[in-house]
Amino acid sequence: MQERLQQDIARFRKKEVEAKVDEEELTGFSAFADKAGGVLNKVLVADFFVILAFFGWFVTGVFFKSVLSDASVIDKFTDIWMPIIQPALGLLMAGTLGVGALNSVAARTQEANERKGMEERKNNG
Repeated sequence: MQERLQQDIARFRKKEVEAKVDEEELTGFSAFADKAGGVLNKVLVADFFVILAFFGWFVTGVFFKSVLSDASVIDKFTDIWMPIIQPALGLLMAGTLGVGALNSVAARTQEANERKGMEERKNNG
């Protein structure tokens, strides 16, 4: 019984080591996608908070114009709408689609690498 338990532990450790090697084997596009996706995610998070700040500015401008009859805040907001705010919104939308596509391709590449590794193990084992 003890011997069988030791064999199971050894088999489990061997599979664990193989799994770690597979994870470290991210090559080519998959590794690039992981790095690029991480950088793009950070840029998108920062852009999201910038857009939230602009939204706060917009709400403040609407409040000033409707309650205090002061259009200066909303006028400044509309002055920067085209050159700053629309590109920030476009970056957020395009970046979100880009990250989704990058993650999808990276997942498919990783699945293909895993299938290839399993086939090699079957052929060797």
